[in-house]
Amino acid sequence: MRSELETAERASKAESVLVVDDEAGVREVVQMALRDSGYPCHAVSSAREAIELLSSEPVALVITDLRMPGDDGVWLLHQVQEKSKDIAVIMVTAVRDLRIAIDCLKQGAYDYITKPFDMSDMLFSVRRALERRELILMNKEYQRNLEHMVNERTAELHSALDALHATYRETLQALVASLDAREKETTNHSLRVTEYTTFLARQVGIPESEIVQISWGALLHDIGKLGIPDSILLKPGLLDPEEWRIMRRHPTIGHQILKGVTFLDQARELVLCHQEQFSGAGYPNHLKGEEIPLGARVFAVCDTLDAITSNRPYRQARSFEQAYTEMINAQGEQFDPEVVSVFAGVPLDTWKEIRRQSLPPGVTPPN
Repeated sequence: MRSELETAERASKAESVLVVDDEAGVREVVQMALRDSGYPCHAVSSAREAIELLSSEPVALVITDLRMPGDDGVWLLHQVQEKSKDIAVIMVTAVRDLRIAIDCLKQGAYDYITKPFDMSDMLFSVRRALERRELILMNKEYQRNLEHMVNERTAELHSALDALHATYRETLQALVASLDAREKETTNHSLRVTEYTTFLARQVGIPESEIVQISWGALLHDIGKLGIPDSILLKPGLLDPEEWRIMRRHPTIGHQILKGVTFLDQARELVLCHQEQFSGAGYPNHLKGEEIPLGARVFAVCDTLDAITSNRPYRQARSFEQAYTEMINAQGEQFDPEVVSVFAGVPLDTWKEIRRQSLPPGVTPPN
C-alpha cells in the first residue's frame, strides 16, 4: 500500500493519467478509481481527443481502449510513441488475442489488459507502469551523465566499445527491473543469475567476446513473462497443468519480443533456449545435448542454483550444499555433465560471495 501511495504522490506532483475509451461508463469507473487512489487524471472518448489533450497537458500514462470508432488504440500508441517515449501506455480490450498483445508490447505498450477487468488489477498495472517509467527516466538521467559515471564507476573500461556495452547493460537492467518488480518473490533474480552465468561462462572457457551476449541473454531470460497474465505469474502456489502450459510460452514470447533488436541477436537465442534440458525433456523445442547453445547450458545450471537457494511462494530457500547435490544428481538429464563438472569445481564460498554481492542491502543470503 505504501508503494502505491508513493507512486500516486509522485504522479500528483506533475503529470497525470489519461483514460481513453469510447464507453462513457468505462471512462467514469476508471477515472473514479484512479482519483480515489490519488492519481490526477483526464478522460476522453477518442484517440483524436487524446492527441489534442497531450498537446496541452503533461501526461505520464495513457490507458487506452484498443478498439474505438475512428482511429484505434494502436494508432494512438504510435502517436504517443512519436510524441514522447517517456509516456507509458496500457492497452485495454475485450479481445483475448496473444498475438495482438505481443504486438502491442513490442510496439512499446507497458501492459495489455482484457475486459472485464478487476479494478485492483488495473491499479496494480498503473502503479507498475509508473514505477517502470520512473526507472527509465532515471536511466536517461544516468545516460546524460554517462561520461562522469563511467569514469567514476567503471575505471577498468579502457575503450569506447566497452563503454557502449555498459550503456546497453544499464538500459537493459532498467527494463528487467520492471519485470522483477512484478514478481516480488524473485526480486533481483535476473541480476543474480546474470552474475552467476557470467562467472561460470568464463570458467567453462567461453571467449570473452561471446560472454557479453550470454550475460545479456541471462539478464533478459524472463522478458517473455511480460506476456504472462498476473493471475498466473503472481500465483502464490503451484500452477495447474493449464497454467503451466501458458507459463511455458514465455521463452517463445521473449524471443518474439526481442526480434529485430540486432545487438541482442545472440542473447535472443539464450532467451529462447533457457528452459531446454540436456536430455531433451525441456521446452519449447525439446532440444537435446549440444543442440542447445552452450551459453544456455551454462545458464541452466546457474538459474537452478538461484532457484534452489531463493525463497519461493510455495517453499523456503535451501542451502548451497543442497543445490550442489541436486545439480550433480541431475547431470546428463537436466544439465550438461561437462558444465556441471566445472560448476562443481568452484568452491561453495565463491558462489555464496557472488550472491552476497548481488543482494540488496539488508538482505541475508542463505547458507
